[in-house]
Amino acid sequence: MKIEIFLSSCSCSSSFSAMVNEIVAELDLKEVSISQTSDFEKIAERGILMPPALAINGTMVVEGIVPRREKLKAIIEDAAKE
Repeated sequence: MKIEIFLSSCSCSSSFSAMVNEIVAELDLKEVSISQTSDFEKIAERGILMPPALAINGTMVVEGIVPRREKLKAIIEDAAKE
């Protein structure tokens, strides 16, 4: 599974990134590659208007919000089952 995290310079972005990493560890997902960027050009290339954003296996699953931990965990867990 490939997880891409797109961040802005706000403090919510760093907590979002930490939460994603914690959830991946909690779910004990072994074959996961996590990358993150705050490069505006790369973010714009993906069509993201409002970071933070999260893509899993190339599909944008979160954009412009930091979802509740339970919701984010369910998103990642569902993607891991595919």
